[in-house]
This record gives sequence, C-alpha cells and structure tokens, in this order.
Amino acid sequence: MKSVNNFWRALFLLICLLCAGRIQAITFETIQSTDLGGGWFQYDVKLFYDPFFLQADLTEFAVGITNGVDVTDGATPANWTTDTNAAAWINSGPAQARPNEQIFLIHSSATNHMLGTNAVSLVSLITSDLHPGVTSGNIVGYINSACLLPCPPGMADNSPSNHLEIIELVPNLVIKNLLLGPLDYGLLFYWGSDSTDLLQASPDMIHWTNVTYLYGTNGDTLWRTNSHLLDHGQYFRLLLAAGKQTTNVAPLTASSVRIPSATRSVPLSSSTPRVLSCKPQGDVVSVQVATTPGQSGQVRMLNGRGAVLQTQPFNATGNSVTVNFNTAKVSSVVLFQAVADKVKAGL
Repeated sequence: MKSVNNFWRALFLLICLLCAGRIQAITFETIQSTDLGGGWFQYDVKLFYDPFFLQADLTEFAVGITNGVDVTDGATPANWTTDTNAAAWINSGPAQARPNEQIFLIHSSATNHMLGTNAVSLVSLITSDLHPGVTSGNIVGYINSACLLPCPPGMADNSPSNHLEIIELVPNLVIKNLLLGPLDYGLLFYWGSDSTDLLQASPDMIHWTNVTYLYGTNGDTLWRTNSHLLDHGQYFRLLLAAGKQTTNVAPLTASSVRIPSATRSVPLSSSTPRVLSCKPQGDVVSVQVATTPGQSGQVRMLNGRGAVLQTQPFNATGNSVTVNFNTAKVSSVVLFQAVADKVKAGL
C-alpha cells in the first residue's frame, strides 16, 4: 500500500516568476475574540479556502467555559445548536462553502477578561482519495488556539480587548528563490522535514505541466538542473508528493492539470472506513470510525505535515468502532485518518 504521506500531494503553493521570496502559508482559519463589555464576549470564526482541502467544515466550536456562562441569551447562528450552560456550539446544518463566517456570543457573570488557550475548533475535511476503498478521503481533527475568556478581576491580565488568532492548518512548501542562469538553473525551497516534491510549470497559472520530481531535506534545499526554467513556463509551483524521500510516487507524465475547484464532492466507497468524529476530553481524544462488519485496519493520528504520530488498530464487529488517542504531548493541530488493512486488487 502506498505511503499515507502521498495523500498530502494535493498541497500546492503558487509562485510567480517575478515575485521570488518567502511566501506565507495559506490561512485556514481565524478566530477573533472580543470583550464587548458588560460580560459579553464575541467569537468571530472564519474558515478560508485552502486548495489542499476539497471540503472543510467547522463541526463544533467551544471556548472551554462551563461555569457562569449563558449562551442562550446570545445570538445563535442558523444551523447551530448550543451546549446548555457551556460556551460550545455544534453545527447541525449542511456542508459549508468557503469562505465561511460564524459569530458566537456568550454572556458571563465575570466582566473582566484574560487570554487563554481554551478555544477548540473541531473540523471535518476532505482531501483527494488516493486509495478508494482502502484509505478514507476524509479526515477529522481539532485545533487548539488562544482566545479571550471572561474572568474575575483578580485573574485579568491586561490583555487588549480584541485578540486575533491566525491558523495555518497545513504548512506550505515555500519557493524562496529561482535560479535563472547563466551558470545556475534551479530553485531554492523550504519545508520543515524531508520530502518528495513535484515541480510544475504554467504559462497562465491555470494549466500546469509536470516537470520533474525532486527531493527536499529538512529546511532549505537547493535543487539544480542543466536546463533553463523558462523552457517550461513563466510560473512555478511545488506539490508535496510524500512527507519523506521516496520513489513510491505516481509515474511522471507531461499531462496538464487544472487548479481544483473550491467545492468538489468526493464520493467514498461504502466499504471505505470513514472517520466520523473526534471528541477531545483532557489529554484523550476519542475517534469514531464508520466501518463494515469484519473490517480491520488502523486509525492514524497525523500532524499538519502528514507525519504519523500514533496509530491504533481496529477490528470492527459492527458499523462503527471507537479508538482513543493520548494527545498530551502533541501540537495544537491534530488530524485523524482511517486506513483499511487489505489493499483491493488493482490498487
């Protein structure tokens, strides 16, 4: 079975030939928390279009307060329900188009504020399904981030009354410089670990042609070639083929590809294990997976670079299983993917 890291290969970074230099990763989510005064707090949550994800939904948002909070007095967005006496909201509506914005309000008996790390976003994501029937094309995960919280006067920390948190879910490859000769041809690029990458070129930033695979190392990588880059096009991008150096990649063709649509449904086989939800509770996260009776496989916990942090096997006796992960020492972004044990013929 192909490496799970291959499924990151849809991630790309558009680079203009005339704009070489460091490019920031794509913003996936922002959370703007505001102390409105009188114990009222607003949380403005936005999901942006990240081309790596064909679909991205915010399924739940919470700020981790269970005492002295009244969310029923605040305006609850359409298709959302509140968790009684807790600052938590659950999405009960259809899939969300991006960009998407939701504004949540709470009213607290505490009229001061402090900056804490209590905000939790539960997300449901769909990427390209590279192994139909074997590897789920969907992922679920959660994001911990900072936000303003109501507090008594003795806990106030003099934070500004408005705080903006910017979340980059998956770090991008960064082309830092293009080498255009006359002595050197190639490019300098960066990623935070070893990788196998696909270089593509385009004349118009719409149609892209495969150029070559190349290997990256942790940090900056200088890749050289004996041909002029302008022979391939005026614009360049790198796609992540695998989160390690490997030859187990798709055959290189010169076929042209188009930028994926911002909203595209990805049908999954009824026999594909599908991650349904994840529920963090302290340092433990319970992950529920839809299965078929008798199916075996594993659930993988990934970080934002697609590296496998933990695995938990499952042997399904019914239509779903639940496995638990310890997340005490992991980063603020954790993703989960299900993989069946057996590869179907022809994959």
